[in-house]
Amino acid sequence: AGDTITGNGTITNNTSKTLKVVAELEITSPSGVISSYYENHTIRGGKTITKTIVYTVPVDAEVGVYTVTLSATGKNGTSSATEYVTVQ
Repeated sequence: AGDTITGNGTITNNTSKTLKVVAELEITSPSGVISSYYENHTIRGGKTITKTIVYTVPVDAEVGVYTVTLSATGKNGTSSATEYVTVQ
């Protein structure tokens, strides 16, 4: 209770062209989404952006596994990464 779950993610454009992407950073409890962040970005070739989302776990938080997911969607599809946090 009172602890925080912090999701940090980076999105790198590893091409030489400028890309438009939608960044989504989301924290999900066993019952569903509890915190999310969405934003459109234009990333120049070779550049990286960093995004952070913070969730404070309430005293009566649901026990179980929470997920922190970062995804980036562009014209060529979606790439994502997920981490897991156990709340007891």
